[in-house]
Amino acid sequence: MTTEKTLSIPGKGDFTIDMGSIKISGEEEVKEVGVSSFGIPYNGFNGEKYIQKVKYKGEVWYRAVVARMGSEVYPIQDDTHMAIVSRFKNQVVTDKDGKGGLSWGELKKYSKVQNFYSTKFVLQSNITPDHIGTGTTRFLNPDNGTDKTIAPLYSLNRTLTNVPFMAEGPVNIGPNVNGYGIALSESLMKLLDTHEGRVIYFMIK
Repeated sequence: MTTEKTLSIPGKGDFTIDMGSIKISGEEEVKEVGVSSFGIPYNGFNGEKYIQKVKYKGEVWYRAVVARMGSEVYPIQDDTHMAIVSRFKNQVVTDKDGKGGLSWGELKKYSKVQNFYSTKFVLQSNITPDHIGTGTTRFLNPDNGTDKTIAPLYSLNRTLTNVPFMAEGPVNIGPNVNGYGIALSESLMKLLDTHEGRVIYFMIK
């Protein structure tokens, strides 16, 4: 059964969105289409079906169905470079071997203890990975009202032996699988008291 629907946006046309099968009481559609200043595409922008812009309890949020990074529904190869942090220009990002970039094989060791996530960021000349990495992300779980804010904090030079690794905030672009608009670390899922396939609201500022 398809959960796709058409959103008609005045002056812009018809766009396809897919909110999945979960209905959230009190949620309202925001009839806009575009990409946020932190690169979040919504309501069918660039064909992105799985992130919507909604109003809930008086606040405007992005809405997505959750996957866990590296799970069966969103597998990530160990050698996959995390597309946001690996492109940071304002700090050194390396794997343990000193090669540039941060691979999932290295990052996944911290999934149980650090709060990072991946969503369908759109990079543009004014929306760079460095800019995205300055964004503070607020999450709201509509299932239970859990409301948490993640301030970005990164220490990703793995050649430094006495500096603890840190990845809090956005790290990657994805999930590239149907049905999901955001993927969270295990620690962040626990913090938000959510599960794969549930809906989460988020905003990044």
